[in-house]
Order: sequence, then C-alpha cells, then structure tokens
Amino acid sequence: MSKTHYEVLGVLQSANADEIRSAYRKLVLQHHPDRSSDPASKSIFLSVTESYEILSDPEERKRYDLKLSQQSTRPSATRPAAPRAQAEPRPPQATRNSPPNSSARQQTQTTGRGGGDPGKVSRPSPTEPSIAEEIQRLTKLYQSGRQAEAELKARTILKRDARQPMPYAVLGDIARGRGNVNEAAKMYAYAMQMDPRNSLYERRYNEVLTRSQVVSDHKRTRLEPDDKKVLFPMIGGAIVIVTAIYLGLSTEPSIFGWLPPISSWTVSTLVSMFVGGVTVGVSLALGNLVDRYGEVSTTSTGRFSPAVALGCVSGVQFWFAAVLYAAMGLAQKTWNFSTSRLVVGVATATTAMAIAACLNVSVNPVQVFFWGGNIVYCGAICGWIVADAFR
Repeated sequence: MSKTHYEVLGVLQSANADEIRSAYRKLVLQHHPDRSSDPASKSIFLSVTESYEILSDPEERKRYDLKLSQQSTRPSATRPAAPRAQAEPRPPQATRNSPPNSSARQQTQTTGRGGGDPGKVSRPSPTEPSIAEEIQRLTKLYQSGRQAEAELKARTILKRDARQPMPYAVLGDIARGRGNVNEAAKMYAYAMQMDPRNSLYERRYNEVLTRSQVVSDHKRTRLEPDDKKVLFPMIGGAIVIVTAIYLGLSTEPSIFGWLPPISSWTVSTLVSMFVGGVTVGVSLALGNLVDRYGEVSTTSTGRFSPAVALGCVSGVQFWFAAVLYAAMGLAQKTWNFSTSRLVVGVATATTAMAIAACLNVSVNPVQVFFWGGNIVYCGAICGWIVADAFR
C-alpha cells in the first residue's frame, strides 16, 4: 500500500501549516539530487515535493483529507462484490509516483496531471484518435515551434493517459524555455519515472537541478534559476564599446570592394564585429543569463530546437531572423529566455557598431547595420559555447 502524503512528509494528519512546511524543508535539503549521492533521493525529492504541493494548499488538502476518509470507510474487500459486466481483471491504478507498468499502459488510459480523477478509466471512442497518433501530433506541433498548441495537446494527452512520458518532457521544455525551472524539474522527473530507460529525460532533469538553487520563503520551498551575475554583462558591455570605437577610428582599405552589400568593410570591421559578438556570448553565459548552448540546441524529442533554426537564418540575415523570431513569439508564444536575451544582445552590439561606423569615413554605417548582425551573431554563438566550458 502506497504512503499517504502525510506519511511521505513524516507528519500527523492533524499537523498545521508550519509543521508541514518545516518537514518539507528538512526533507528537500536532505534529498535534493544536487546535494545527495543516494540514487533513491531523486524519487524521494519528487514525492516530497508533490506531497507538499497538495498539503500546503488549503483547498487541495481538504479534498485530499476527504478522499482519505472515504477510503477508510470503504466496505471490506471480503464483502461479496457486484458482478462485473466483463470478466477481465482491472489493471492496477496508475499514480504519479509509481513506476510505469507496460501491460497496464496498453490496457488502460487514465487521467492525470492536467485534470480528471486519477483513478478513472477513460476508454477512447471509435472516432477518437489513438494515444500514439496524439503523441505523433504533439511531436510535430512542438518541433514546428507551435508551443501554445503543443502545450494544450500535451495536457490533453495526459488527461487520457497519465503514463505517457513524452507530454511531460514537452511540458518540461516549455517551462524551461520560460525560465520556470521548478515546473520544468517536476515535468522532467515525471517523464523520467514514466520511462526510466530514457537517458535524455534524466539528463535534462539533472541539467535543470545543477542550474538551479533551492529557495525557501514563508509560503513554500521551490527551485529557482541561479543568481544572475551582473558584473559579467557590465564588463561585456564595456568591451563592446571599446571594439566599436576601434572600428570607428580604424583607417584601412576595403577588402570587399567587389561585393556591393559590404563593399566598404575592412579587416578591422570584421574583427570588431566578431569580437563584439564573442563578448556578448561570453558575458551572457558567465552571467547566468542564458542556459547552456547544448541544452538549448536540442529538445526532449531528440531533434534540433527552433533556436538552432533561428541561428541558421541569422547566419544569412540577422535582422530578418530577429523579426521572424518576434513574429513567432507573438503568434505562437514561443519565447525562450535564452534565445531572447541573445537576440537582444546581438542587436544592441550591432547597433553600437553601426553608430561607431559613422565616425569612419571609409566604412558605410548602413552596411554595418544591415549585414553586421550576421558576424556578431556568429561570434556570440562561439563565445557562448566557449564560456560553457568554464561554467
């Protein structure tokens, strides 16, 4: 028999809010996977977090207490039961914290996170698409950058079958892109429990934990991103200004006279823009203002993320890619905090270079503004990747 949420936290059912909060803090600090080497700490941490979420909410706790009282007053299992319409045995009930059962997964479709009664069996109608078809649709939606639709589809799937790992992983990616590491860690943990053999889910779960910190206040204990180190962006901004001044004061002949869009560019122009881009990438990474590049470049589906596609477009025309990203963000709610900060940083550095080019009689500032972002963006990606090695 599984433990109750009170037993998980080690408190009595009559415990008050302060006692529940104190027990939760103690267990979280003891079993946080980033602090404990015990392999069982991951599952304990997840169970403790789930129990606290329910017991710390007065309404949720009332409903849970009512459920416990109803279970305690149920008739004994030895009492003759009413005959069933079918002779086949009912598979075991799925819970969020129990390991998946492959045979039960094929026979039942239960509701879970996202709404509904976890013990209710949901059988699809003949016209309703299968879970496999829904998973395929979810994957296509997410890979095409339609996050709002993918989020809705993921929660719809979990209402039908709470044991499917992919919807949890997609929800984890979406939460992480929004900077909500607490929700992302929970979603990855659920995905990892539903498919413990999938190393990608475990890796993304551990990535979130290692890039987060445990924060406690009078309401709850939660995960939040690591503190921002504003000193690095400030130093980076100063270096970008210095390189821009160097571009404006340099006197060199053009090396691209045969190419009209950048006919006025010199060696100093290229060097200044690339160094400025590298500075942007390094300062954002060391300042904890972006995720690791390897974590952003792929998704839980194992495919390249839309951010990588944006980078390919930026290599051709940065401003077009920036407008495309903004349009997609507004239309599909596909904002990613790392990508957004990188785009803003590159745009700022490119504008600074164009302004400095006004001081140089041989370099056309319009050419620097429209095409310089390509070089700055490439430099920012290089700086981001290099800085990750030192984080």
